[in-house]
Amino acid sequence: MKKLLFTFFLFSSCLWASAQDATSVFSYFKDKKHVEYVSAPRMVMNLVASKMKTGNFQALLSQIYSAKLLTLSQCRRGIRKKFTKKIVELGKTGYDEIAAFKEDDDNISIMARKGSDNMIKEAVVMISGKTDCIGILVTGNINPEDVAAAMGTAE
Repeated sequence: MKKLLFTFFLFSSCLWASAQDATSVFSYFKDKKHVEYVSAPRMVMNLVASKMKTGNFQALLSQIYSAKLLTLSQCRRGIRKKFTKKIVELGKTGYDEIAAFKEDDDNISIMARKGSDNMIKEAVVMISGKTDCIGILVTGNINPEDVAAAMGTAE
């Protein structure tokens, strides 16, 4: 019986570890030493959207439930590497890489998880370099067409 319970515990632990989502990754790292963490809830997003003139950005911001920012630049290199690895592993758990590019010495990756209605439920931006490591998590019910329209006006 003990072996069966131990096996079940081990199996469930492995499932939990492999079924990570971006929210749990951010929650894990936000309390690490030298991590800077900022969270903007829906109320803040609505306030910012209401202050904007009409346009694509206002529509986009009204669809965002929260935004979280992690800055790990002051952390040990091992913590930054572990964070980067966890974000990359999200690709195995339902997140699709939208874009990846290199700017100067920084690698930038954008991943998103869509719901059954094809709306973006979570978007993760990771900027990593030799000394930089920044993660941005946006949650909401975001229409991909509004993202494209807002990006078109940003140019």
